[in-house]
Amino acid sequence: MSLTSKEKALIKKAQEKIIKGESVRGRAGVEPKTLAETLKKRICSQINLFKQENKLSSKELVILLDMTDSQVSRLLAYHIDFFSLDFLMDKLEILSKYSREAKERVLRLQIA
Repeated sequence: MSLTSKEKALIKKAQEKIIKGESVRGRAGVEPKTLAETLKKRICSQINLFKQENKLSSKELVILLDMTDSQVSRLLAYHIDFFSLDFLMDKLEILSKYSREAKERVLRLQIA
């Protein structure tokens, strides 16, 4: 997997902070600056909660939401800059249609 120039710049910035002894936090610990960021973070939180409550694996979430592994990984890690608000709202709407039987449905998709 190759990194984009933006990802390389973020890694370099984090490395510089580590060398200086500054703390480095993930996106989940950063307070949102705009209403859109606040909504994105809350949607990511709801998707994480859905995953936990329904005991879904990340792979099952990939299938359920029709996303890639890397997209789900970023979503679960609250990397909200990678997603539009519309995209996240669409994914949350998909989850709203499922109940506790979501895991069974995903398993049936894998078998088919």
